[in-house]
Amino acid sequence: MKSQNFLFPSVPRTTRSLSPQPQKITKLLSPSFTALSTKTIDNNSRNFLLDGGSKKLERSNSIVPPRFSISLCPNLTTSQIMSIKKSWKHINTKGLFNVLRRCYQRCQSCCPTVAMIFSTESKKKQQNIYSCGVSEHTKYFISLLDRIIDNEPNIELELKNVGKEHAKLYEEYKLSTADIERLGEIIADVFLKLDGIRQNKETSKSWRILIASIIDKVSVGYESELRLYRRKSAIVYDNKYCPYQQESYMSEETCNNQIEKLSKKLEEF
Repeated sequence: MKSQNFLFPSVPRTTRSLSPQPQKITKLLSPSFTALSTKTIDNNSRNFLLDGGSKKLERSNSIVPPRFSISLCPNLTTSQIMSIKKSWKHINTKGLFNVLRRCYQRCQSCCPTVAMIFSTESKKKQQNIYSCGVSEHTKYFISLLDRIIDNEPNIELELKNVGKEHAKLYEEYKLSTADIERLGEIIADVFLKLDGIRQNKETSKSWRILIASIIDKVSVGYESELRLYRRKSAIVYDNKYCPYQQESYMSEETCNNQIEKLSKKLEEF
């Protein structure tokens, strides 16, 4: 009789370890497991956000909000835009009206054409006729800057329309783009000396770009309208001095006179 080994019984064991077997790697990488894990993560993230969690992950790939951009100057960096907004809050006080009014007055002193235009507008105001003098231009420019910095839509179109409206002053006063650019240079020179702007080179550079962009769009609108005006003037001039004017043979009276003359010539024959 064989002796029984009490330390190593001969009865087969169902498992060699009481700890669970590890899951196979192939199952961990299976498509069903990956899809389930992704869905679970998405659900957990959604619940986390609904519970008041941080939304930084959700905004990581989002576009820069409009309030941190200025559509008129798309090349400005975020830091430059922030410097403009910060300095604008500092300088946009009651004193800014007097600052800009002096800019227009300074432009009058160095541009005779501008002086003539504002002198005429001043006379209209005295006669209670609608006018747009220095005060009106100053108020509009402050409002314009405020809306540009707030990034309101259609500002570029508005600036071009402003230029188009001023093109009619060319015929009577010979207003030119040089006068408009001179005003921009004066405004830039004055603004860059204001407290809140002159202390920082980057802020000064940003304001210079902004003012140049405003003047550029106004000049574009002015020149485009002026070209149309010159074309119309050239057409009117050609019609005025043309020996065969269209109106002369299109009118009924002229046609009757020509018929009568031809009839007399035929009678002579």
